[in-house]
Amino acid sequence: MWLMGGDETSEGFEESGRTKAKTLSASVSDGDRVLEVGCGVGRIMKYLAIHCGELHGLDVSNRMLSRARDRLADIDNVQLHRGNGRDLRDLADGTFDFCYSIQVFQVIQREDTMRYLSEINRVLKSGGGIYAQFLDFEVESKAMAFRDYALESTVLKASRNRYHTASEVVMMVKVCGFEEIDIVRDGQSILLSASKPVPAKTSEPVASTKDIA
Repeated sequence: MWLMGGDETSEGFEESGRTKAKTLSASVSDGDRVLEVGCGVGRIMKYLAIHCGELHGLDVSNRMLSRARDRLADIDNVQLHRGNGRDLRDLADGTFDFCYSIQVFQVIQREDTMRYLSEINRVLKSGGGIYAQFLDFEVESKAMAFRDYALESTVLKASRNRYHTASEVVMMVKVCGFEEIDIVRDGQSILLSASKPVPAKTSEPVASTKDIA
């Protein structure tokens, strides 16, 4: 996903991709399989690919994916997938080490966000991590913008922004099976980091003296 109306040929566009990739690179290792949900034209993928083993991008837009293929043509460890806008059904369970999603959950329905969070948990390996961005409703300027839209609009636009509170985000990821949940609020967005639990090891029963005898 990229900012609609942005110029993907501009230096600002490239710099935003480099900056976000640098942030995300701290969460991945050379051999990791990484997934971006809502990759758009590959704004971030172009700069993150060097830090991981495989980088997969998923988007619902054929137009965006076509641009991404051109943009990422020289990068060998990138794969692109067409999504259906609701789930990750074409991706296997437990196959990714890390997943991230930027500027996606602010433009889709709450139910679809919950579904995607659950699906991300499914495709992550045990111990795998998620990083996701949400628009912060508890920023006054955001709440006022939403108020103005609600008062002025006669028809709800499919592309309208969706806002969340930090407590909502924590509860959503918690019920979708994540733990070690960390929230950072940057004055515009809620930045989520969390991980998929590692199953507890079951200890082997210790044989008693009578069992050995």
